[in-house]
Order: sequence, then C-alpha cells, then structure tokens
Amino acid sequence: MALAPAVTAAIRSVDPEQPITDMRSMEKQIHNRAIGLNYMAALMGVFGAIALLLSAIGVYGVMSYLVSEQTHEIGLRMALGAARGSVMGMVLRRGLITTGIGLLVGLPLAFAFARLMASLIFGVAATDAVTFVSIPVALIMAATLAVYVPARRAMNIDPILALRYE
Repeated sequence: MALAPAVTAAIRSVDPEQPITDMRSMEKQIHNRAIGLNYMAALMGVFGAIALLLSAIGVYGVMSYLVSEQTHEIGLRMALGAARGSVMGMVLRRGLITTGIGLLVGLPLAFAFARLMASLIFGVAATDAVTFVSIPVALIMAATLAVYVPARRAMNIDPILALRYE
C-alpha cells in the first residue's frame, strides 16, 4: 500500500479518466475472497461435532435399551458364575461390532462421495488419509464411550434382583 500513490499517478498518466476508487493489497483481496470459505469450514466443523454427539447419543440409547431388555439374561449369567468383566466385555463387544459394521459400510460410501465431490472440497484431496483415518477413530472413541456406560450398568446388575425381574 506504500506504492499506492505512485500506482495511481502511473494510471492517471496513461488514462486520466480511469476511476481509481478502492485500492487494496493482494493479501487483503485474497482474505476478503476466502472469508466465506472460512465461515463455511467452521460451520461444517460445528455440524460435524453435532453429528458425532447425536451418533454417540443414538448408540448409547440403543445399547442402554438392549441392556435393559437383557437384564434377566445377564443376571442369569452372573448367577451361574460369569465374571463381571466378561459381562462388560459382552456388551462392549456387541456395541463395537455394530459400530465396526457401520464403518465398513460407511467408509467406502464416504470415499466414493469424496471422489465425486473432489472439485468442491477446497484444500483437501478426495483421498485425504488424515480425514479417512481421524474420523473413524473419533467415531470409534465416541461409540466406545457411549457403549461403556450401559456396559458398566450391566456389570453391576444384581443377579438376585435380575432373576426376580420377570
């Protein structure tokens, strides 16, 4: 911007009728163009976090319902000598297998759609390894946390109360 008066004088020497109204640096021009993309990226991040939270709540709800439906079976297993850790492992395994199946179906679809929309993703390749590794890891961590709470509750079921349940 220090050269703005000299640039204005040079333009006026060639064409005095040329209007010069809004002179900006290239850095400022690029910033003004990219600000919409920055807002869109932040908005997508917020929507992604909300989607992750909703998926964790959904997994928690399903697993909590399954544990409450299997209270009698879990109590019977514990009355017959099943260790608390094995009961917890059973519930965790069921939840994480379901999550794994969802990832096995979802990742190829996400990869296909990313390749389809590669022209719309700014600054990220369609086959970005960081994205295709970090998102499933975050989903697995959220699902593990969501399954852990019902598994912990299943581990603490009193066998006598569970056998009287029905």
